[in-house]
Amino acid sequence: MSNQKTFESKIIAALKSEGFDVSPIKFHHSYLKKYKFTPKTVFDIGVCKGTPELYKSFPDSKIVLLDPLEETKEYYKNFTKQFDMDFIQCAIGSKKGQTCIHIPKNRLGSTSILERTEIYNPKEEISTRSVEVETLDNIIQERKYISSYGIKIDTEGYELEVLKGMCNSMKNVEFILTEVSIKKRFVDSYEFSELVSFLAKFDFELLDILNNYQYSPRYLDCLFARKNSFRFHLSMNKYPQ
Repeated sequence: MSNQKTFESKIIAALKSEGFDVSPIKFHHSYLKKYKFTPKTVFDIGVCKGTPELYKSFPDSKIVLLDPLEETKEYYKNFTKQFDMDFIQCAIGSKKGQTCIHIPKNRLGSTSILERTEIYNPKEEISTRSVEVETLDNIIQERKYISSYGIKIDTEGYELEVLKGMCNSMKNVEFILTEVSIKKRFVDSYEFSELVSFLAKFDFELLDILNNYQYSPRYLDCLFARKNSFRFHLSMNKYPQ
């Protein structure tokens, strides 16, 4: 064993003896690429400052960013030289219309259509803004985006409504990477089991959890794939590089 490996082993052993675990960062392009997904179009729903590890995982795919905030456009410009991208300014939900979003003053990434529960309500100023809502089905149909599709969703408690608005496109979806709430973070949001059951109706099952959290997580970043996918029959260390 090399000196480097010996040193790493000692560090890992010392951390474990104190109740800590050491694991690789899974929300990383080097990890995601091993699943061998090949979407033609990837939708990033709920963008904020962007999801570069997602984009790096699919450098040859069309990337479509969907976010209701005007401020997000500034971050979008950072990626256009590296990737083939569209930016569509709207919220995504289960039906077309208008709604009000809640925007914490210092945390754009925590913007949500839903109000936060008392225990998770940030002690900061929150403004509201009226925005357009579209369904992913409508956007795909109107803009003729090529399948198959990869979906990433981070809409702060509104993920199930996003999924309800893409039922017609589900047959062409290869994977869904979505934040799923565990704790009661938002008023009138879904139960964890409700979202999982909804996806099961379309033959999607949980393939992986990408968080590195160990203690009492508020949410999980869940990767879903078709239940008949070969990916459920292989361990990651057996994947071709």
